[in-house]
Amino acid sequence: MKNKRMDLPDDSSSRRSFLRGFALVGAATITRAAAGGVPAQAAESTALAGDGMTDDGPALQRIFDAGRQPEFVSNRTYLLNSPVFLDRPSSLAMFVLELNGATLLLGPRLPTTDAFWRDKATRWAFFPNTVRRALSDGQVNVSPGTRASGTGTGALVSLIVRDGTVEGRGANAGFAFANRTGAKFESVVLHGARTLLSWHDYSDANVFLQCHNREGGRAGSVLVEQISPGDGLRMESCKSDAAVGLARLKYCRGAEIVGTVTGRIELEACSAIQIRGGHQETPIVNETIIDIRSSDVVIDTTALYLARGRPDEALPPAVRITDTGTPASSVVLRDCTEVRALVTTDEKLGNVLSIDRAVLGTRVEARGLTSVVSVRKKGGVWSKSVGSSMGGSGGVSPALASSLDTVATGDFRLSNPGTGWVVAPTTPTPSFTGVAPTISGLAATDDIGGTLGSAGYRYRAQGRLPGGKLTPASDFSPVVASRSGALRFLVLPGGGPQELRIWRFLGASTTPNGYLDVAAASTTHTIYDTGSSANGFLWKPGTAKAAP
Repeated sequence: MKNKRMDLPDDSSSRRSFLRGFALVGAATITRAAAGGVPAQAAESTALAGDGMTDDGPALQRIFDAGRQPEFVSNRTYLLNSPVFLDRPSSLAMFVLELNGATLLLGPRLPTTDAFWRDKATRWAFFPNTVRRALSDGQVNVSPGTRASGTGTGALVSLIVRDGTVEGRGANAGFAFANRTGAKFESVVLHGARTLLSWHDYSDANVFLQCHNREGGRAGSVLVEQISPGDGLRMESCKSDAAVGLARLKYCRGAEIVGTVTGRIELEACSAIQIRGGHQETPIVNETIIDIRSSDVVIDTTALYLARGRPDEALPPAVRITDTGTPASSVVLRDCTEVRALVTTDEKLGNVLSIDRAVLGTRVEARGLTSVVSVRKKGGVWSKSVGSSMGGSGGVSPALASSLDTVATGDFRLSNPGTGWVVAPTTPTPSFTGVAPTISGLAATDDIGGTLGSAGYRYRAQGRLPGGKLTPASDFSPVVASRSGALRFLVLPGGGPQELRIWRFLGASTTPNGYLDVAAASTTHTIYDTGSSANGFLWKPGTAKAAP
């Protein structure tokens, strides 16, 4: 067969430009071949377009088949409209996508898999450790029988993705669906897609490092959506925005979620889960930030912001337990901080934790739980606050309300041994003689607005010690009028941790117009009275509890 003649442009300048470009491409191809790469024809067939319109999936598949790693150009978009199968028959095969700031766009013609039983219409781009013959009529059969490493063994880590963006444009699409193999994502941004990773069968040692799930796309998306067993998941320094989340885990057997910022975490039938050093802002969208069902969880040294809303509004807790069957949830809050963040007006705050549904054995333990208050005009300044506040159904709330002196210690266990909910101390209760609380520093404040009237107010407090003994009541504070509808004062409980009752009086009246019952540790607490609430606790009618 005769070789076809290559027609060059007629224009001499265009002709020279074409030849220069052709020479550069040829030189690059020769260089790769000389360096031990694939032959020139194969290298040409693996070129990535990166124009956002050409399907780069086949080229990525050829690069993988050639035993090479792809090269991405910064700020370019690579469309994935056909699947890539990482199916080398080895438990140690690894494909590394160094994106260098590029974007991988998930296209509309990607296949689905029934193995993702939560939503069989979800499309996927990468299939680590699944053989390509598993694809038929737009579906991939992900199963032990189609596992590239063999039916009896998995692969260690098949896929690593770094330094770029996975874009879904709001589609029901995931990036990778693994078949008993691990994956690692580092500095990857997810936007507008369902998830970066899910898997079938046991997929262990999955890692997410400094990844970010951006809002503006698909609601309810998460960085990882686990639907099958897997051990040793690690997520570190990751973040998500608004309604999108971090992790939706089911059947996880050991995970560490460290240093995360906001982002919903959902746990179902999980064990040995540790959430540590996090900053979880419930009020961003006023949705529960950690949702626990039938799971064993330790939340350690984490700031838990409370939901905000109107006085008549039902607010979600920061942490919610909803058990419907075995196993019962066991949740430990260790050295956590309840953050009562006030913004610019008179608002109620939600609870740090609520047991909405329980089974026999559901339990919560607090170890070193504290509460702080902050206002926006003093951003970053956290002052000690009365609290914490918990609640729940089926007798949980009354048990907590009658044990605020124990809650005030920050070390207690909430459980139902079968005879009703009980709040019990986990450290020895100190013996002390209570003295009167002290109220000081009452002053008008412009740190936050409120709904207090222009008339002056004064306050008084009394403590209830462990065992039920009451302390003497404090002296009345002076009468002070607000400027912007809010007042600020300090209160120091007398003696030790206790249930603290604070009364509020209009002017020189001796009949209170409101009162609070709150847990108070043995430290000085800052109180912001904004009208209907103080530090997010709603004032109750003063006539219900007479002042001493």
